[in-house]
Amino acid sequence: MKPINLLYLMALVPLFLLLDACGSTRIKTSPAVELDSGSSWGVVSFANHTTVPFAGQRAQKLTAALLQGHGIAQVSLPPPPAKSLPLGQVAAVHEEELAWARKQGIRYLVAGSVEEWRYKVGLEGEPAVSLTLELIDMSSGQRVWRGAASLFGRYWQSVGVLSQSALDDLIERLLVP
Repeated sequence: MKPINLLYLMALVPLFLLLDACGSTRIKTSPAVELDSGSSWGVVSFANHTTVPFAGQRAQKLTAALLQGHGIAQVSLPPPPAKSLPLGQVAAVHEEELAWARKQGIRYLVAGSVEEWRYKVGLEGEPAVSLTLELIDMSSGQRVWRGAASLFGRYWQSVGVLSQSALDDLIERLLVP
């Protein structure tokens, strides 16, 4: 093999590996809104529509951390509920959390849901996540932004890595000026 051909081959292999590692991503959001950068933010419990316990709490904590990573300095979480709830039940907690946000003077409240958080059945067991986010402007009570993301990855990736990637992509679209 000529040295020049070997150089081309060495350059193409990492590209093919990168493309193979991507999996599939699907993200849709409403248009970005104008946000007051100095306002306080809160992240309430996420509805868990999966069979995986605590998937909603995991997504909530990831969202709070990612918001701070994107420069939102004041991000608060409500106190945890007194007792754990059955999967999919958030309505009563959500009302308590809205009251908590009003009392704390929070301007922007992030809510969401976890639709999928699992490893697919099969030989390779690819991870798959599907999440939604919505932004509530507490000054008006209106839901001003919504987004949804679904990702599946390769067998060597984790559900945690995919969910962080999905939430990060949604937050980037939310915070676009």
